[in-house]
Amino acid sequence: MESKEYFLKSKHELPKLPYHVPSYHRKKLSLDLSLITAPNKNIGDISLPTHKQRLSNYTSRSKNQINIQPLTSMNSKFPSKSTKKYCASSIERFKTPMCITGLEVIKTMNDALSEYELREIVNYTEVFFIGDHKSKVHGSLRELNWGYDDDDGNYRIITGDHLAYRYEILSLLGKGSFGQVCKCTDHKTSEQVAVKILKNKTKFHKQGEVEILLLKALNTSDTGSWNIVRMHRYFTFRSHICIVFELLNISIYDFLKKNHYRGFTLHVLKEIAIQLLEALKYMKEKEVVHCDLKPENILFTTNNSLSVKIIDYGSGCFQNNQLYTYIQSRFYRSPEVMFGIKYTPAIDMWSFGCIMAEMYRGYPLFPGKNEEELMGKIIEILGSPPKELVINCHRKQVFFDKYGSPLPYFDSKGYLRPPGSNPLKRLLAGNDDFVDFVYRCLDWDPEKRITPAEALLHDWILKKIM
Repeated sequence: MESKEYFLKSKHELPKLPYHVPSYHRKKLSLDLSLITAPNKNIGDISLPTHKQRLSNYTSRSKNQINIQPLTSMNSKFPSKSTKKYCASSIERFKTPMCITGLEVIKTMNDALSEYELREIVNYTEVFFIGDHKSKVHGSLRELNWGYDDDDGNYRIITGDHLAYRYEILSLLGKGSFGQVCKCTDHKTSEQVAVKILKNKTKFHKQGEVEILLLKALNTSDTGSWNIVRMHRYFTFRSHICIVFELLNISIYDFLKKNHYRGFTLHVLKEIAIQLLEALKYMKEKEVVHCDLKPENILFTTNNSLSVKIIDYGSGCFQNNQLYTYIQSRFYRSPEVMFGIKYTPAIDMWSFGCIMAEMYRGYPLFPGKNEEELMGKIIEILGSPPKELVINCHRKQVFFDKYGSPLPYFDSKGYLRPPGSNPLKRLLAGNDDFVDFVYRCLDWDPEKRITPAEALLHDWILKKIM
């Protein structure tokens, strides 16, 4: 990452940081979705049989009639290549002059397939890659999903094996409560992609359906969609929803981590802010709420570019079809979500404001270990919320006394931190326009909070930084 040192503030401009990174920093791709309720309406259906249903199908049919989920995908815009690759038990790569069917593979390379695959592959009319026989899962009926799943519903990732007889697994990029993301080679297009493999659980099946619908709505040719990750296609494989994305680079969080949590310069910060605001403006027009905007979900497109894209719409929703109440990663969670008030796209602008402050400082603005501490830190910096918001708060007893005043907040050293005792202007010293910009993003009232379109016209965005 040496080539990106110019992104950072010079040494004398850096905020004072502790020698060790605070323990509250997040792990890569960690998501707190344990309390999410699965959506149950207005969602397109991608039917996935349960393990019991599939076992019943297996035992009720002959071996040649086993019911296996076929590959389903979006219409690809990419032409078939003239040469396709296969990997057999000898790890030799076989080439065929064109894409072949599963039945043709059985006739010519059946020794490269597991017993399960010999029954599965007949459902595929296009086969591009079959993987290394030695590294395949050789499961049994007694195991979860024929041995392809672990105890938590994750697909067993094996480097060198295939996904849907098309994608070669190269490495694991990350994992979370949703499932896993793998770097793969698409042997139909010869490009490298990122494949998100969701857990084989009903909650994540529904979550995957929603994510696909949101990305279909957002992946257009409009300018605002350029900073939103592109979904190439999707399919079901062995009871797992798989979504194929363009392969991007390092996240903003990982970049900060690699550079010892030193903040970005205002010049670079503005370049990134404009791109994110264009994406948020477009999402608002499409009535899409991301619900989990954070540095981990903003990725650079390449090694030597300031171009960024927003990823991970797995917690998102359409504004008129809100699915979850427990949303947003804690450091970036808006007051209205904590208050239990109906939320709007304004929650993404709150998260955006938190991200801007973090990118400037190098570490989170509101690093609460729980919601009570998070609210205390917000009040310490922004002051007390308006009384009308407190009145509408459904969790008033958690954060306020019977008179509507904030409960006392003591920091980790036991010191009382009154409302507004650590103002944002002190924390973001250096540029008044930038401080005002972040303040507008962090307005307590979502109705008064700056919108993406308004933010693009703010003085900090329009003025040249001296």
